[in-house]
Amino acid sequence: MPRSTDSSAGDRERQRRAALDAYAVLDTAREPEFDDIVAMAARACGTPIAHINFIDGHRQWFKAEVGIGRRELPAEAPLCAATLEEEEILLVPDLAARPGADASFRGLAGPLPRFYAGVPLRTPEGVAIGTLCVLDHRPRELDGQQLFILKALARSVMAQLDLRRAVAERDRALEQGRRAEAERRRGDARSRHVLDSAIDYGIISTDLDGRVTGWNEGARRIMGWTEAEMLGQPASRIFTPEDNAIGRPATEMASALATGRGTNERWHQKRDGTRFWADGEMMALRDEDGAVTGFLKILRDRTERRDAERTLRESRERSDAALASGLVGFVDWDAASGLVRGDARFAGFLGLSEAEAAAGVGPEELLGRIDPADRDAVQRQVGASFAEGTDFVSEFHVARDGGEARWLLLSGRCYRAEGGKPPRLTGIAIDVTASRSAEAALRASEELNRRVLASSGDCIVVMDLDGTVRFVNAGGLQALEVDDAADLLGGPWEKLWPATEGEAIGRALAAARHGGSGRFRGPAATAKGNSRWWDVVVTPIVDAGGAPERLLCVSRDITAEILAERDQLSLVAERDAERLRLKAVLDAAPVGILFAEASGRIVGQNPRADRIFGHGVIPTDVVEGHGDWILYTPDRERLALDRYPLVRALARGETSAGEEYLYRRGDDSLAWVQLTAAPIRDAAGDIAGGVVCIEDIAARKTAEAALRRLNGTLEATVAERTHELDSIWRHSRDMFCVARFDGTFMRLNPAWAETLGWTPEDLLDTPFFDLVHPDDRGRTASAMAVLGDGLSVPGFENRYRHKDGSYRWFSWNAVPHEGLIYSIVRDITDEKEAAAALAKAEEALRQSQKMEAVGQLTGGIAHDFNNLLTGITGALDLMQRRIGQGRTADVGRYVEIAIGSANRAAALTHRLLAFSRRQPLDPRPTDANRLVGSMEDLLRRTTGEAIAFQVALADDLWPTLCDPHQLENALLNLVINARDAMPDGGRLTIETANVTVDAAEPDGPDPGAYVALTVTDTGHGMAPDVAARAFDPFFTTKPMGQGTGLGLSMIYGFVRQSEGHVAIDSAAGRGTRVRIVLPRFAGTAASDVPPSGPAAPHRAPARETVLVVEDEPSVRDLVVEVLVDLGYRALQAPDGPAGLKLLREHGQRIDLLVTDVGLPGMNGRQLAEQGRRLRPDLPVLFITGYAEDATFGEGHLDPGLQMLTKPFTIDALAGRIRAMIEAGAGR
Repeated sequence: MPRSTDSSAGDRERQRRAALDAYAVLDTAREPEFDDIVAMAARACGTPIAHINFIDGHRQWFKAEVGIGRRELPAEAPLCAATLEEEEILLVPDLAARPGADASFRGLAGPLPRFYAGVPLRTPEGVAIGTLCVLDHRPRELDGQQLFILKALARSVMAQLDLRRAVAERDRALEQGRRAEAERRRGDARSRHVLDSAIDYGIISTDLDGRVTGWNEGARRIMGWTEAEMLGQPASRIFTPEDNAIGRPATEMASALATGRGTNERWHQKRDGTRFWADGEMMALRDEDGAVTGFLKILRDRTERRDAERTLRESRERSDAALASGLVGFVDWDAASGLVRGDARFAGFLGLSEAEAAAGVGPEELLGRIDPADRDAVQRQVGASFAEGTDFVSEFHVARDGGEARWLLLSGRCYRAEGGKPPRLTGIAIDVTASRSAEAALRASEELNRRVLASSGDCIVVMDLDGTVRFVNAGGLQALEVDDAADLLGGPWEKLWPATEGEAIGRALAAARHGGSGRFRGPAATAKGNSRWWDVVVTPIVDAGGAPERLLCVSRDITAEILAERDQLSLVAERDAERLRLKAVLDAAPVGILFAEASGRIVGQNPRADRIFGHGVIPTDVVEGHGDWILYTPDRERLALDRYPLVRALARGETSAGEEYLYRRGDDSLAWVQLTAAPIRDAAGDIAGGVVCIEDIAARKTAEAALRRLNGTLEATVAERTHELDSIWRHSRDMFCVARFDGTFMRLNPAWAETLGWTPEDLLDTPFFDLVHPDDRGRTASAMAVLGDGLSVPGFENRYRHKDGSYRWFSWNAVPHEGLIYSIVRDITDEKEAAAALAKAEEALRQSQKMEAVGQLTGGIAHDFNNLLTGITGALDLMQRRIGQGRTADVGRYVEIAIGSANRAAALTHRLLAFSRRQPLDPRPTDANRLVGSMEDLLRRTTGEAIAFQVALADDLWPTLCDPHQLENALLNLVINARDAMPDGGRLTIETANVTVDAAEPDGPDPGAYVALTVTDTGHGMAPDVAARAFDPFFTTKPMGQGTGLGLSMIYGFVRQSEGHVAIDSAAGRGTRVRIVLPRFAGTAASDVPPSGPAAPHRAPARETVLVVEDEPSVRDLVVEVLVDLGYRALQAPDGPAGLKLLREHGQRIDLLVTDVGLPGMNGRQLAEQGRRLRPDLPVLFITGYAEDATFGEGHLDPGLQMLTKPFTIDALAGRIRAMIEAGAGR
């Protein structure tokens, strides 16, 4: 990818030019190091052109090049410029697809390149100053190995440039040091900077003893030691132990003293013990008088370059090996060395060994193998070809060892190397002995070639360099089962192969196109679909200049060989699997198994035999040695060797089965074994070995002895057990029975008669269903069905009739077995009667407690309501008196007194309903944090300045679903109670939190997610007996007249009605903590708490009609009068059926239904459901005094349904009616 930079193009160019100038490489002479790198790049990548390129503004200048012939080209070089911007490499497989790319090669002779690959040359600072490029005249790709080598060679170029710069800088530093001491000190600092900047070079100075006096940054990076670690240390630490052992450091210093400097390449050692390959030099340091003061060693890590060169060398060796495997004889005649080399086929033609042909033989040796009659002509033709640089074709006799004479056709081309080097001749040799005739040599050679190709069973294909098929021999057509050669000619050779072989085909073709040979094996189907395996060799056919112009492919059918190999592999695999299966069987066998050869040699035994014998195989080579395996008869007499089961099997072919012996184990103990031996016979029926199966029968022998002892005592034991069971049967107070599935008893113990009063005969003759209580017969039949399914019935209870007509409770534990029912039955009548008596007593206690609570409740209610009624009736009586007297001035004050008393009565009923969980609620999604925050000022004023008021609200508090007004009342009540508990001041804290209950606890909330609101005070607290009654109605600890005792009971009822939980934690003297938890709401809380007051009343438009259904006439008349007064048309009905009749009148307009919930007969909810079926969008307003009447669907009303609790004000009723009618009109 192109490098990204924040600087402008101009800044980058100035930076590049400055870095290039620092290396001072432009216009320098050729250097072998750079020439070798370019040659290696061209050779590794198989390209005719390679160069090291630098651009200095007006030209492209080549430090080294192959295939260009010039050192300069015009400056326009878009490809090189693009390469400088790349991070690693610019690869252009086909330059024809890159517009403007040919501008890089203007001034270059010959055809323009079609392929380009360039690697940027970067300084240690990352500045690209040039490129290493390879080019070709045809489109192509590079494989992974070639890309690796090209990048490694680019790094080698920079290493050489860095070395040149470092050496130049070193020389300048030394020169300055010789001029003057003061200048030298200043130069030392500059040299140190230079040395440390040469981070790719280790520059080390030592004294005459070889101890380090200088160590630059490059040395630290390469070897790992810091300067502080190395100063004063022997430089031999960087040499390998082997070099130190032979005195290599001293040898280098001696060489530097003798010659001025010494160079070498060898392994060195790093701080962590790893090794690296380095090249460098050591030189002597001299003072102004020429005296040696120490040594300077410069080295460079060349491990990567060495690996690249080794990879390149191995690649070349593989290429040479592939070339040697071709089927055409190749020959190379080097005029410089005078040696003639050839491949294995050429060696076979001349009777040479492959090694001799590869090493090369002299011309005299070659000509000496040519028939004397042809020798001079061949020598002249070769000489003329070398002299004139022309092609040649020569045909001649050769005499091979054994006297056999062969005719060879030698065809070759002479070409001259660059730089005036001696020429060389490359060609091919074909054995044309069989086709020798009087015709011209070339025609005879071609005829022979055609005959050889036609007669070969191999598939021989000639194709163009791009893989287009131009020739297929007859044998190839037959092998491929192709009837007409035209089906192949002109088509791509790759189509003969499946796509899975594409990579192997590509490698083979690439090798041949580069002058080598490629080989692979793979499957391909014939034209008729028959699968075949082929061994394929691809070699080049070169032109007169030695360049590949066509490709020769020879494919041999190796299907039979592959199938044979597979059969062999399959056979081997099957044998291996069989051995593994046999081993698995032997390892898992429950008996010991031992094998022996016919000679008596024991060859092995399985692990089970090891455990039985107590030892492994005893080395035994002959039958006579079997005596080491010591056997005794059951009478403990030593068994004679000839009676051993295995000896008899080997010696006489006997088979023995189940013979019992005692065997002396490895620990000298005796073990009971059972031996079974048999001979193993070969195909001819002769004894080839024997096998013994060994079974450990010690446990069986022990069991047999125990059984014999048991038989001796069994009769007495049976008699004893029978007596015990009979005693239990006769004397047990529990009832035992054996019954049939037809409902009759088969056997009964005496306890049955004692319990039921019937004689055993009566019970056995009577079906037991006749004795079962009629109410229990169904359950008893079900229990019998379960027993019939084979299952036990534990703890089943039913009643059986006593002879006196009463019934007894029985508890059954019954199990089915072999077609009968076996049962143990207990009489639990007394337990049942005791449990019933206990339940009756508990119910009486609960009734007593209930009556006590009701008495307390009614007393409190009577007291409060009498006070409130006194205020109401007294005010009304005064109003009546004043109106009768005509004194109306004080009537308004009496009205306010009556309304105030009525409102207090309504509040009292709300508290009572909350305690009984019948208070009507208006649940909404509520944010408890927002609610507490909105009340904080009020609560602070309520508590007063003597009490420290704290609020701790949780972050990310969940919303809860509750009636926010009731929650406000509950919080206010708790704060007032806390204030009253701290008359002398204290601290009051309100907290909120998210709470998750994982498991239910006694008197705790159910598992789930909750929102907690906690009020804590530091007041006088409550004693345990007071805390236990805190939620009781009318219970209070406050002085007379300061509390009703309904505050906490109202909170308790509200929380329980909201499906929450409230708990008190208090103790005398340490304050009180009350925690309310309400269920978490999954949605989002409303942004503000809706106002609870009614909307202002509005006059009704004409014709709007409201149906009122109320069984209480006074309430019904009040509502109707309000509606008429507001301009509504009012319809009324005393019950549900009458209201439903009005709703069914089709011509009747009804805009709103107002109904009491607690109507007699059809209640208000049923009326609303029926009415909305008739009028789906009809709004309904429920008026009620009980939450259970209005809490439909767990407290949630459907859209279009609302609730108004009694008592209500006229304004509240008018506002709600107006709002619902307008909302219904909007729908």
